[in-house]
Amino acid sequence: MQNGYHPDKDHYGITCLSFLNCSATATFTGSINVSRLNSKFMKNKICNIQQALTHQLKEMYDGEKKIQKNLAFCTQQVVSPMLKQEMIRYIGNTSDQITKLERIFNYLMDEPYGSVNDVMFELITHTQNVLRCTGQEPIRDVLLITSVQTICQYKISGYTAALALALELDLEKPAELLQEIITWEREATNILAELARLELHPGMVVPAE
Repeated sequence: MQNGYHPDKDHYGITCLSFLNCSATATFTGSINVSRLNSKFMKNKICNIQQALTHQLKEMYDGEKKIQKNLAFCTQQVVSPMLKQEMIRYIGNTSDQITKLERIFNYLMDEPYGSVNDVMFELITHTQNVLRCTGQEPIRDVLLITSVQTICQYKISGYTAALALALELDLEKPAELLQEIITWEREATNILAELARLELHPGMVVPAE
C-alpha cells in the first residue's frame, strides 16, 4: 500500500512530508564535494522507493562503520570520566546498530556495501580538527559533546528518512529496527546535553528522576 493511509504511520509519527523535511535537514553540513556526489548518483540512478531505501541504508551503514573506526581518537582527548564512559558506550553501540542494519539488508535480500557516506566523513573530520585546535580541557569536552550531538542529529535525520521509506513499502520489521535505532540516538543526545550542562556548571546537582 504505497499510496494512501498506512495504519503504522501514526504509530511512528512519520509521513512522506516528514521524510522530505528530514532529508533536507540531513544536507546541512558543510564542504562536501558536490561534483563527486553527483557523479555517484549519475552512475546509479534511483528510480523507485525500494532503491531509495537501499541507498539511504547503505549510506547510514557506511556512516556507522566510519564512527566505529575513526571516532575512538576523540575519546582519547576526553578529560571528564563521565563523558569518556558515555563516548565509549556510544562508539560501542555502533556494533549493535550495524547488526540491526545487516538484519534489515537480509530482509531486503541485499548487501549493505556500495555507498560512501561523505557527510559522516566530514562530521568526524570536523570533530577531530576542533579537538586538535582546542587547548583548555573543559572547553574541549564541551566542544566534543556538541560535535557528537551534531552527528546524532544527522543520524536521526537519515534513519527517520529510511523509516518513512520502509513504511511506504509496508516493511514492518525493518521499520521496527529503524525505530529502535532512532530511539537510542535520541536518548544519547539527551545524555550528552546533560553532560554538557555538568561540564559548564560543575557544581550543578542533577535532579533525581
